[in-house]
Amino acid sequence: MMLTATLLSALAAGPTTAAPALTRSVPGALTLTRTRTLAGLRAVQVTGSPVGDLVAVSLESGEVRLIDANTGQTRRSLLGHPQPVYGAAFSSDGKTLITGDDSARIWIWNVATGQKIREMPREKGHQRGIQAIEILSGGRFATVGKDDTVRVWNIAGGHPIQTILGNGANFYGVGQTPSGALVLGTLKEGMRLYGRSTQFSLAAALSLPGGQGANDISVNRAGTLAVTAGRDGIASVWTISSRSRSSFVRAHDDWVIAASFAPSGRVFATSSNDRTIKLWNPQSQPLGRLDDMSAIGSPLAWTGSGKFLIGTDIADQPVIIAVSPAQAPPAPPRPRSRRGR
Repeated sequence: MMLTATLLSALAAGPTTAAPALTRSVPGALTLTRTRTLAGLRAVQVTGSPVGDLVAVSLESGEVRLIDANTGQTRRSLLGHPQPVYGAAFSSDGKTLITGDDSARIWIWNVATGQKIREMPREKGHQRGIQAIEILSGGRFATVGKDDTVRVWNIAGGHPIQTILGNGANFYGVGQTPSGALVLGTLKEGMRLYGRSTQFSLAAALSLPGGQGANDISVNRAGTLAVTAGRDGIASVWTISSRSRSSFVRAHDDWVIAASFAPSGRVFATSSNDRTIKLWNPQSQPLGRLDDMSAIGSPLAWTGSGKFLIGTDIADQPVIIAVSPAQAPPAPPRPRSRRGR
């Protein structure tokens, strides 16, 4: 039976218990429905394809499963990583997946066939595990390592073309802006921006009040807003162009572990080791809540359609959550018609 958890309810129901929907006065309130729990799987990370409803679920064993969120069925199993995969990113067309594991191995996969295309050389790579990946323009991608470095690579192969040293920043999470700047979460300040001409260089370090820094960062698809997952329990929304904090909320009773913008850009999700997942709008108003989630802080991912949010439950099993209304990406603007003279 499906469990319906309505926004801001304090209900804590098990995966086979139904709870009635409640109406809320918050504009844009959402209804969250646990449609499937992938029982028996223990996930450490989840990554949504920007196209359709495919999600990459990284398991403790090192296996990565490509799962259809509509059916819960595994389409492909990607095997071979000797350690769990904590960093993963799909290409914008959903055809390529890059994975990075806790042994610092980085592999590139063909999503349709499940075949490994290449492995990046390790001689000049990260000295510790990979924790985040972002595919960039120009056939490049960036990896964030537990060695407090960011490395930039060519997808075509070869050694890193640039290494960014954190020097105590402790990088967590990565995104990008339309201009190609890197947006990075840090424990030292909260967020850093690295602009790019020929190479990336530090453009700004933005500090969170309290000095506890961020465990994660998410950038909306437009590249205009970022949300940081604060160790003080606060989720902060930043306007990237002005480099200013536009809103914030004490989102959780413990660390905010993960944050993820929906494809629409109108909603973001946060998780915490307080065993909740919560949804918010960019003004930091609450839109939804799920209880009995992972006690170590659920990983978060949206499918490209915006119909599903993926998290993990109290047993760290992947949970597929239907979101209504769906948070689909904005439609591209129509070209203006030209009238004849």
